[in-house]
Amino acid sequence: MQLFPNKLRLALNTVLFIVCYGNEIEPVSSKTIVEQCENMNDRTLEPVLQKLAKANVVQSIKGANGGYYVDDPDNLTVRHVVEAMLDKPDNGKYTFLGLEDVEHEAATKIYDGLIEKTSYISFAHLKNRAQEKGLISQEEPVLNFVI
Repeated sequence: MQLFPNKLRLALNTVLFIVCYGNEIEPVSSKTIVEQCENMNDRTLEPVLQKLAKANVVQSIKGANGGYYVDDPDNLTVRHVVEAMLDKPDNGKYTFLGLEDVEHEAATKIYDGLIEKTSYISFAHLKNRAQEKGLISQEEPVLNFVI
């Protein structure tokens, strides 16, 4: 049994990829994301990107040169992605002689704990970790001068 649903893991990896390789001037296309991930296709990725865009986790630019970028990776946390991808526990459709209320309390505590713990992990931090591990190149400083 998995601890996290596949769609959540895909969303976390997708947002990190967008943070590492995209920006407002050069957004990352969904085609680029699919090409960089093994065993994935557009039909798998599109609903994830739609949820992330609807929750304002990623910004979407339409058109031929469009794609996705993250507005503020310093303030975007794993919590934002978790909240976009996972629903809060509800009472469910199954009843077990009232035991579902006890299960709901436990599920809510687990969800709330996950939300609380992921509030402190920013995508800027994750990008830095990827750079430290040599998984992405260090950014070159932008030189700006006037003659």
